[in-house]
Amino acid sequence: METVKRQEISINGVSYYLDSLDEESQKSLNEIRIVDNEILRLSVLTNIAGVAKNSLLEKIDSKNSNFEEVKTAEPDYINQ
Repeated sequence: METVKRQEISINGVSYYLDSLDEESQKSLNEIRIVDNEILRLSVLTNIAGVAKNSLLEKIDSKNSNFEEVKTAEPDYINQ
């Protein structure tokens, strides 16, 4: 006879058998999985956008010798 291992889920540090949760709780867990996947997807997109932004900034920076730089005034120091 083959023993079937029951799936467990941990919620707030307490482990439960997945099949013991009511239908509404199992539906909520499925929605949490969907949200977690969306967070992961958006995190990947954010990283890709960050890399693209840095690449564009480097492109601009590589041409900065052609730009006119803004001259800033020397800071005023208070005599102590």
